[in-house]
Amino acid sequence: MNEAGHGGEGSTEPAPLDLMVELRALCELAPRVSAAEGDSGSATQPGPPTRFTSGRGHGARPALQVDCEWRDDAGASRSLAVAKVRVGPWERRYVLGETEEDEEGHELARELLDLVGAVIFGDLEVEEFVGGGATAWVMKVRGPAGEWRRCHRGGAGVWAWGLRWFGARWPGARIRRWSVGAARPEGANARWARTRAALPWAPWAGAAGFVGGGAAAEPQPIPVDGELDLHRFAPKDVKRLMHAYIDECLARGITELRVVHGKGKGHMRRTVHATLDKHPAVASYRLAGHGRGGWGATLVELTPATAD
Repeated sequence: MNEAGHGGEGSTEPAPLDLMVELRALCELAPRVSAAEGDSGSATQPGPPTRFTSGRGHGARPALQVDCEWRDDAGASRSLAVAKVRVGPWERRYVLGETEEDEEGHELARELLDLVGAVIFGDLEVEEFVGGGATAWVMKVRGPAGEWRRCHRGGAGVWAWGLRWFGARWPGARIRRWSVGAARPEGANARWARTRAALPWAPWAGAAGFVGGGAAAEPQPIPVDGELDLHRFAPKDVKRLMHAYIDECLARGITELRVVHGKGKGHMRRTVHATLDKHPAVASYRLAGHGRGGWGATLVELTPATAD
């Protein structure tokens, strides 16, 4: 286990995290546009920081911005309730558990820290193309072997499809890269050493050593073709996986999905339907009919994404 109590090859038990300390330490590895806002030493806004920034982006914006909402716990302590991570035009919102003992909250916290670390260490970047009154972007994540993978994309404006398809070759297009690329401490057991993790909804997992460890299998990409088979996933992972999959389908113009959850006792089906009930992009859903999986699959209609 490394000096921060996380990551490193061979670690088996996750140690407790102090999210404020970890976020501050990661963000201070690279130059910032501005200091963290709302520091405990501030006379106008006491308490933990409400915003962390790192790296120099474009214009007055940092490459990485993390907005935090803290909640009061027992005594004088505070814990992170909500975090919104922005890398250029892309953002991801994390709602953490209600208590320190919340297992899902711990997992989300580690996933969040790996996302921040991936940007800071240059293992995640967002390419943004701007031109003709439209914008388009694609996220790229570097794998353990150094290979780059495209994993998320989106855009806004009438000509966003052209920018997504042609990139910098689109007439008049300008390219912006949002990343940091700070030096990573050397040594296999150094703080923030990369680990191997397999979270299909979070391809950056393990980039800073918070998720995974040991010899976990290489993540296998999930085809984004409108059919999601959940047989190899645990019910506790379904919500995050489905949210990420729906977002990616919408970015690619896919609005009809088939989610295969199996029959069994119905636990996975109920988890899937509860997730669909709360997703704002889901227009309707129903159990598949004969020949398409029956009650072992659910057909979903999404509301097409609109250009801003």
